[in-house]
Amino acid sequence: NPPSESRRKWFNQITGSEDAWATPQVFDPLKDTEQVIDPADELVLFFDGGKSDDATACVATRVSDGHCVVVGMWQRPPKTRRGEWVVDRLVVDDTVTRFVESHNVVALFADPSHTRDDVTMELFWDSLLDEWHQRWKKKLRLWGQTGEKKGHAVIFDMSDQSNLKQFVEMLGIVTAGMEQFNDGNGDKPFTWDGDIRLRTHVLNAKRMPTKFGMSIGKDNRESQRKIDLAVCLVGALMVRRKYMLTRKKKKGGRVV
Repeated sequence: NPPSESRRKWFNQITGSEDAWATPQVFDPLKDTEQVIDPADELVLFFDGGKSDDATACVATRVSDGHCVVVGMWQRPPKTRRGEWVVDRLVVDDTVTRFVESHNVVALFADPSHTRDDVTMELFWDSLLDEWHQRWKKKLRLWGQTGEKKGHAVIFDMSDQSNLKQFVEMLGIVTAGMEQFNDGNGDKPFTWDGDIRLRTHVLNAKRMPTKFGMSIGKDNRESQRKIDLAVCLVGALMVRRKYMLTRKKKKGGRVV
């Protein structure tokens, strides 16, 4: 048996699998249900678009201290057969819009799904993300995609290798921070709001090697153990770091 299974059976210890990204012992101490997000707080968001099999999710992170809150999560209900449920883009749009319009959001990065609409055959999220770009391009201080011709306020496509590399690098920073805090060798790298859905997705995430280093993924492609909120957590922390570095550069500060 793997050590984790023996510890669970014989010592009644809550453990994760050998390839789990995070265990309850590492993630749970970072929970902080006392934190309150003020509408004036600078916030960054990361959105992960799914369609029917993968969940659609959005997480916000406060720039000042890295406190993370779930903005929304939509996934196929239990016992619903494959192909019987599709996420409602109007509901997603309403939830994200109400949050962005009522808070001081300075960045919103969105990873679009590459699946297509069953009727129009257009990319499922592109039209909505284009609407968000037009709606908030003057509000957002850090854009997901830069460049004169290809600039976009919100799209941050994780299939782009340079973007994947940034995500993997941030995952390494987050993982090291959690482990160091658990060992008593550092401060909390971030906190989270206690949302059980976020905890479930984080504990579902498996370590997955890439050419850039360790990333995270589901235990298999068809798995119903979703991880999209875990992706959004790391993504939001990545956007926070990018925003802080950009702000320091603009102020002429030294970035270490």
